[in-house]
Amino acid sequence: MAEKRGYLSGDFHLFHNVSTGVRSFAPHYHDFCKVFLFVSGSVSYEIEGQMYDLQSGDVVLVGPGMLHRPIIHSDAPYERVILYISRAFLENPGAEGDPLFAVFEESARRRQHLLRLEGAPREALRRQTRLLAEAEADTGYAAGMLRRARFLELMVFLNRAALQEESLFASEDTSHPLVLQAISLIRDRIGDENLNADELAASCAVSRSRLMHLFREQTGMSIGRYITQKRLYLAREYLERGLSVSEACAKSGFGSYSAYYHARKKAGREASPGRLPAGPDSLE
Repeated sequence: MAEKRGYLSGDFHLFHNVSTGVRSFAPHYHDFCKVFLFVSGSVSYEIEGQMYDLQSGDVVLVGPGMLHRPIIHSDAPYERVILYISRAFLENPGAEGDPLFAVFEESARRRQHLLRLEGAPREALRRQTRLLAEAEADTGYAAGMLRRARFLELMVFLNRAALQEESLFASEDTSHPLVLQAISLIRDRIGDENLNADELAASCAVSRSRLMHLFREQTGMSIGRYITQKRLYLAREYLERGLSVSEACAKSGFGSYSAYYHARKKAGREASPGRLPAGPDSLE
């Protein structure tokens, strides 16, 4: 079962991690935003059913509630820089700032989650990432102010790159079209409590067994579990917005509070043994 991982106590936090060896990561999601900067290794990244073969300098944009995981192909050193960012902070960074959540909105609208920078933009990104990492380690006068300034500079850069240079969004090139079609249907019909693998297979004009096999092979989870995880996240979002329990359950596709309660209880029971802390050794 996919699980929520990672914890963020402030506006943002940066991790720089290098690891070796082939590890298996289960699909999971966060409540916050994540910017994943790939440095080196032999790695693919799966997010919302789309598979990207990463190149040095790639930026993966992971919005709240998006199921994702890395797939490590060899024991070559796997180096990455990861930013955990509060969505609330990105939406309101300050009185004079434009919302910095725009890059995630554009990514979601396009259903493309990877920025591929080359040449001068890639070098500029590396420089700004290095400056932010140095600010994270700084303990001098006004260290927090410097850290915030470096972070804002990096996010402004990413937003401008995404909004002004449409060609920087890389198309997935290893995703199976049937899986993408099924996920698109799930996204559009998540509020239908009768949505299931049989209906998806019929809509995709493929056998149920074929679709289920392809879906699990690419996403690492069954169609039923994928639908349940998306519904659980949506239900929580609706509740946080102030909707009643019955409204949240209905809008997220649970036929009743009882169905929501049992799905949430089962998800927690299955995820608990595998929960990982948000430390450098656990970061994907």
